[in-house]
Amino acid sequence: MIISLFNTASAQVDDQALTASIAKARKFLETHQYENGTFQDSTKVLFNVWETILVCDALLDDPKKNDSIFQHGLSWLKTVENAQGIICHNATCASSYCIETSSLYLQLLHRVNPETDFTKQLAVISQMQEKSGRWAIGNPDVIYEVYFPSVTGFAVNLFESVHYGNYEKKTALNYIAQQQLRLGSWGKTWEYYDSPGYALWQCVPALKSDSIYATQLAKAKSFILDTQLENGSWDFSTDNVGNHISTELHTAFMLQVLGNETDENSRPAVERGLNFLLASQKQNGCWDGGLFPIPNQRYRKNEYLIATALAYKAMLLYQHHLGNE
Repeated sequence: MIISLFNTASAQVDDQALTASIAKARKFLETHQYENGTFQDSTKVLFNVWETILVCDALLDDPKKNDSIFQHGLSWLKTVENAQGIICHNATCASSYCIETSSLYLQLLHRVNPETDFTKQLAVISQMQEKSGRWAIGNPDVIYEVYFPSVTGFAVNLFESVHYGNYEKKTALNYIAQQQLRLGSWGKTWEYYDSPGYALWQCVPALKSDSIYATQLAKAKSFILDTQLENGSWDFSTDNVGNHISTELHTAFMLQVLGNETDENSRPAVERGLNFLLASQKQNGCWDGGLFPIPNQRYRKNEYLIATALAYKAMLLYQHHLGNE
């Protein structure tokens, strides 16, 4: 008999505190929607499409969400699709595209209505795959790391989530596997939040779609478990970088990866991470995300929306597992 590790009696996260935290996060997100339907950092609107997708995706996980707020965000996103039906990371580059943003957006639409026909959009993204198996991000604001492994991970996860097979999956997965570093991560770079958790978030589920990558997945999990700090958090920021994301956001990225793991080492690590987030949630319901890590002291963009959306998703996932026991 298999005994699930998600057993309510063994949970080390206080259920009442978790429920209260989820409600506070939901209220924060819903009350920070703009009149036009967007969710965006009030100091910089550079990521308004990306952030609206992230928040809508998180709200979709919560059965207690306000459906009108969610639908308002979704309606705005439809207005910034380009002629090919894909999307960029902000409204000002709407005529262009971002593979990562488009992938997350189409997955969101599929979750809302699995019957929606995305054949055109999927074909467009599939045709952008290169012979090596990888994708370039396309995002006009990303100049240096256009082939960061997360880009290919996002594309693979889109295709797998909608059961689309008209792409070179094996080549894509081999490319991701080959990019893994010795210690198990896929590295970090400032254009992608300067956190190894970011690429892990997409590369791990992509490799899970084929059982032959068990060795790479084991290395990735070991990296995550080995780098957790004593207080339950993760943090990879360096002191010599003025702009950097918060410990809370590093932790939220890692919990996206670890949240569905059910082995005896992952479960307590998830609980320690969640307890850290419970303790660090702000009174208004958000989590501090730090600053987007661009190496320019004159540029300051707050990352509380992605931090809150991902922390909220991690808590909802944990609650969901417990509720299914």
